[in-house]
Amino acid sequence: MTTFTSIFFLALSAHEVPGLADPEALMEAIVDDEGSVGLLTLPGTARHPHQTMPAVVLLNDAAGMDQRSFRYAEQLRHAGFAVLDVELYVLSMDGAGPPAAFDRAHEAARLGRALRALRRHPDVDFTAFAAIGFGRGAHAVALASSANDDTRDLVARVLLYPGCGSLGAALREAGEGSPAPSGPVLIVHGGDDGANTQTDCETLAARLAVTGSEARVIRYRGAGYGWDIPSAGDGTTLLEGPDGQRTRAMGWPELAEMSAAQAAAFIAAALARASR
Repeated sequence: MTTFTSIFFLALSAHEVPGLADPEALMEAIVDDEGSVGLLTLPGTARHPHQTMPAVVLLNDAAGMDQRSFRYAEQLRHAGFAVLDVELYVLSMDGAGPPAAFDRAHEAARLGRALRALRRHPDVDFTAFAAIGFGRGAHAVALASSANDDTRDLVARVLLYPGCGSLGAALREAGEGSPAPSGPVLIVHGGDDGANTQTDCETLAARLAVTGSEARVIRYRGAGYGWDIPSAGDGTTLLEGPDGQRTRAMGWPELAEMSAAQAAAFIAAALARASR
């Protein structure tokens, strides 16, 4: 017997969404039987009848929705994508931090729930999806399996400062029993990020290539971890790294704009190729 999870789509605004450059954008809170899934933004083209659009999941770092994803969502929305912004761990409203220990099964489930919700949405093309993972969120995106019904249609993945060393170890641990989606993967990291060294990220790309994924690495000279974090105070923020260690992040707005544009272009090209 097949069990279907009911998905509810709650429109937050039927008109202009404050703070969004697209005045026709529609924002929806996506909720299923287990609770909150994420925040979906549809570009204005969603109002055209009988027209569906490709969708991208933004899987946030352990710190939650701290606005790092906003630039990426805007770039993708302008390119005609539906964007589902998802917290990796649901954090309490009292400012409680990330969990004491990361849970790989929970992280995979968060991504799976997001993709299931998108498949049920009437405005979304459910034949192919892409995902961007931030920090720890990139682990779930990278470890997605083509043998899993939820993640089998991921045709493009972007891994932002994923903790290349710890992620490489996780992929080795997963081994052959977890075949990866065959679509291309973009790894983006800072040249001054100790959690994402050049050697570790190139080794990670090679390992992904072995699983059948076409992997590319972009390294930003002078950037550290989380360059897309909004600047506050002296410009530095302590974040929980993908390996569970606290790491210092410094916002770099100009670089954040460029990385968002590069990620959107990579995904657009990959999805166009997949649709041929």
